[in-house]
Amino acid sequence: MAKSMTGYGRGEYADEKRSFICEIRSVNHRYSDISIKMPRRYSFAEDAVKNIIKSHAPRGKIDVSIQVDNSASDETAILLNSALAARYYEKLTELKSQLPGIAGEVDLRMISLMPDVLKPAPEIEDEDEIKNALFAAAEKAAARFDEMRSIEGEKLAKDILSRNETIRKTRAEIEEYAPQVKQLYMQKLRERIAELLGKEAQIPEERILTEAALFAD
Repeated sequence: MAKSMTGYGRGEYADEKRSFICEIRSVNHRYSDISIKMPRRYSFAEDAVKNIIKSHAPRGKIDVSIQVDNSASDETAILLNSALAARYYEKLTELKSQLPGIAGEVDLRMISLMPDVLKPAPEIEDEDEIKNALFAAAEKAAARFDEMRSIEGEKLAKDILSRNETIRKTRAEIEEYAPQVKQLYMQKLRERIAELLGKEAQIPEERILTEAALFAD
């Protein structure tokens, strides 16, 4: 089955933690040129995603975009740096004692707003789990991408066959007309000579035959 070199496909996968969206676009290219844009934290899966795409499209300039939404996860941990909070309290209390004219108390809210006292902990993700989710989205996108290429390829094949039929008909017309070309040219050549030199002009027949043969070739 003929397949177009251009196409588009989109695939989604979601679980209780995150969702993945994979989009594939391609244009004609002599070799395989696959470019993937995805969050850097998931770059460990890039080569495997490329292999999935290449299995569906061994040639072409292919751009792959992968978006990840982690907003569904409710397991984000918060780190408390108690030692740092104590140091902030110590220094702010010391500052308060040195500046008695400034109103305000050193309280919990103030300490909690200090840099790095409270911060989200980086999530440790399971690479195999991430790969499986990415592959699921990429496979769906690749399948739809392949489907579109097949549809476009079928249209191209019909167009090529139609053009081929036109060429065959034109060729048949040329083959039918070709034997007449020499005689028609000889007639026109005689008429042109008569027009320029008069009807009484004598031109050797072999010269006219030579000119007609050259024209026919």
